[in-house]
Amino acid sequence: MVLESTTVQHVSDLPGSLLRTICNFLSPTSHLVFAVALSDGGLTSKPSPSSKAIISTKSRATIDFGDNNDVALVEKLTDDDLVAILQCIDAPRHVKQLRLTSCKSIVGHGLSPLRHSTVLEQVDFSIVEANSEEADTVGKLSLDAVLPILRDIINQEGSSFKQLQLPKLWRQEQDGRLTAFLVGYNEFLNARNSRSSHPDTCKSASNHAFVWVPTRESNARRPFAGNVFHQKRAKSAKKLHVTPAHTLELVKTAKELLAYIVCQF
Repeated sequence: MVLESTTVQHVSDLPGSLLRTICNFLSPTSHLVFAVALSDGGLTSKPSPSSKAIISTKSRATIDFGDNNDVALVEKLTDDDLVAILQCIDAPRHVKQLRLTSCKSIVGHGLSPLRHSTVLEQVDFSIVEANSEEADTVGKLSLDAVLPILRDIINQEGSSFKQLQLPKLWRQEQDGRLTAFLVGYNEFLNARNSRSSHPDTCKSASNHAFVWVPTRESNARRPFAGNVFHQKRAKSAKKLHVTPAHTLELVKTAKELLAYIVCQF
């Protein structure tokens, strides 16, 4: 890619302002994937300056994988991908609502970065939207993976957790492990409400303990390729002078990069 007389070796060498402009053309999930793809070391490291520039344009309070049109991308997101996203956006400190609509390839281990969160308020495990014509499914979601993490979340001192939305199939199966967890969850809400000096701010367990509505509409998306996370990038010492034409070219390049990532799967 050439801008004026400067050659850009890697997308991460672009100015943060230009990366933020590119993200205006991306769906919410592609926005997150783009940030992770530009992080240092991919799945396990902290965000790079480029990732931070991208993340800064997006609110991190709500992560809703059903709130965009990247169905193909979301459907193939794995637990490793989810871990990378949550770590990249510092989810334990920022995410209050998480909705896993259409995340059919997630088992549940990917929620581990949220184990010690005290700001998380809501998790929606409904894979299929309530009004969708698609047959109800839990995808690869496993109670064995999900329940220990949920227990850790509600056992955190100062936990803000208050709303749990489960797949219809789980509610119908009446699994003993789930029933035992819900009893403990109910006790957690009752205990917190009894300690509250402002009961109106925490709805009673009978009214708010469990939210059984499936989800919104099913829109999924596919994950990013691991090898893209580990691309090396050259340092660019020269200052870039970008015109509107260059911006459009870069948006096209960013979309081609995301398409390449999806094709790896």
